Order: sequence, then C-alpha cells, then structure tokens
Amino acid sequence: MSFERQRTTFTCGPASLRYALSLQGMGLRQNTELSERDLRLVIPEGFSWRRCRYGFEDSDLRFAARRLGLKAVSHPYHKLNPDRFMRDLTRALERGRVCLCTWHSEKVAHFHWVCVAGAPRGGRMIVFDPLTLDSGQEATGCKLVDAAGRYAPGSMTQLRFRKWITPGRRLDVDGEYHFFMELFPDRDHADRFVPGMIDFRLLAAMRRDFDICSRFDEYIDDLRTIFRPALRARNTDDAHLYLVKQRSALERMVGRWTLSAACPQAFYRNAIASLIDISRCYRFRLSPGRGPHPMADLSFYLAWRACEYAYRVGPCREA
Repeated sequence: MSFERQRTTFTCGPASLRYALSLQGMGLRQNTELSERDLRLVIPEGFSWRRCRYGFEDSDLRFAARRLGLKAVSHPYHKLNPDRFMRDLTRALERGRVCLCTWHSEKVAHFHWVCVAGAPRGGRMIVFDPLTLDSGQEATGCKLVDAAGRYAPGSMTQLRFRKWITPGRRLDVDGEYHFFMELFPDRDHADRFVPGMIDFRLLAAMRRDFDICSRFDEYIDDLRTIFRPALRARNTDDAHLYLVKQRSALERMVGRWTLSAACPQAFYRNAIASLIDISRCYRFRLSPGRGPHPMADLSFYLAWRACEYAYRVGPCREA
C-alpha cells in the first residue's frame, strides 16, 4: 500500500499520516510497510473506544509523527479567517512541507483528515483524501487520479478546498475554526527520508499508471538502492538525468530477453517511465566510483519486475 484509501471509517488520521511519510520519501518496502494498524499501535494506549468511534485527534497524530522521525507544527485558528488559513497553508507547501488538514461537514466540525502536498499551481492544489469524498463529482472542482476512488491522490481547486475548511455559521467548532499540521523530517532523522516532493507532473504520471500509487514507497526504496539520496544533486551525478539518457538502452536491453507474450513492452516501459518521473521529483545521485554498476542494477531490477508480471507473483499476482 502507498496511496490506497483508508481501511476503516475512523482511520482518516493515520491514513493521512501514512501518506505524509510516503511523500517525505521514507520509502518503506512492502515487508516493512507501515499500515494504519501499525500507526495506531504507535499512538499511546487509552481512549481506544473514543478513537474507534470518533477518530484520532491532532495530539495523537503529532505524537506518532514525532516517534516516526517527523517534526510536527500545529496551526490552530481561533477566529474564522479562511483567507489567512489558505495563505499560511500555501506558504508551508511552497517550503516543501506536507500538511494534514481538518475538514468540516454540514453537521460535524473537524470530521475528516486529509493530506496536502506540493506547491499549488494555477488555482489548484494536490490533495490526498483518504475517503475520496469527491469521487465521481468532478464538477465540484476535484479531479482524482482514479475516478473510481480507489486511490487518494487528486487535484482540487483552492475554492473547493476553502469550502471544506470553512465551517457553517451554525456549526459548533468549540473555538477552533480551522486547523492544519505542518510535517517535515526531523534533523536527527533526516537520513531516513529522501529529499523531494510531489508536483503536478508526478500527479499526472499517477493518473497514467496506478502502479505508482500502489508501489510509490517501493519505487523510492528501489531508487535509493540503485543510487543514493542527494541533498543537492548536480548535473554531473544526477540520477534523473542518467535515467533519461539511458532510457532507450534499457528498453532495448529488456526487450531483447523479455518474451513479449509473457511481458508486453508497455509494462517495462511504464516501469522505466515511473522511475524517471519519481527521480525528477525526489533527489538521487550516482554513487561515486561505481562505474557501470547502476546499469547492471537497473537491468536486474527491470528483469525482476518483468518476472513478477510474467508469473503473476509479488505485487503483480492480482494483475
């Protein structure tokens, strides 16, 4: 799992925190995947019945985030001021932060957590809604990666988002009109995360290939294994430029020994394209002195992915 919908009706908070960890480049593999249940176990015991009925509070998520290597800064708004909220949220997103925000329904204040990431563009913002509440309603201003609502990523107009964070006049907000939590890697745990952030081009790639949504963390970890995270990648050792340059050679190499009847070209070409899309947003660099090793690692990686597809094993067993 990476960006699938939340598993239960009350876990929008842990699901949103799970998205934040993925978007910060934590790169969890499937055998050590942090599920919503794992995140619930990180949160202190007590009040379990309240959480099962009403969900998780900001203190729960802040505690879990800190234990998992993230710094959390809360932004409560005790006066109705959606303009200031949107301005502060935009500034946080433009600094590369991931933010967890609460939404209001007509009857319940702060009833739902969503994850927001990436700098807004053209009046739209990237929103990861664990419940995909706007599924099938593009006229509202939301455009999900998956129209069926199986995956959380999507883009939303800032006007639509503003409506979700603005409580109705008769709604009891208990003195807190808006709220968002700013998340970013703690300096002491920075080596656990890959620098970078999603943008609208990567969101479009997710729409093209749902495999990025379901295996995002594995892609990050695979790239980290083949290359290495870079605080500041330069043109001379940038992994993204290397992948772009070697794309044709990789396609020819995989196509030479892959049976098209068992594994069509579209599959491994999409896998290469996904590596390129993600490496453009998340910074990796070539390891010094490795010579041809990245090409050998990439060949082995693509061969493994082709076997997964051909024999329906691993993540491809239900494809």
